[in-house]
Amino acid sequence: MTDYPTLTEVQAIHKEQIERYGGAYGVRDPELLEAALYRPQKRLSSTTDASEYPYLG
Repeated sequence: MTDYPTLTEVQAIHKEQIERYGGAYGVRDPELLEAALYRPQKRLSSTTDASEYPYLG
């Protein structure tokens, strides 16, 4: 089974990167970020031929 990053994990990575390199905290569109995170999962689950992605699990 493939492990995908969670929203909480991505937010923690973002915070760490801002602290390390500088920049602005926050996300312009939280719903868009969440949709982007779940898109690969949705696409794979809706694929009728999982053999297209043998490396994913």
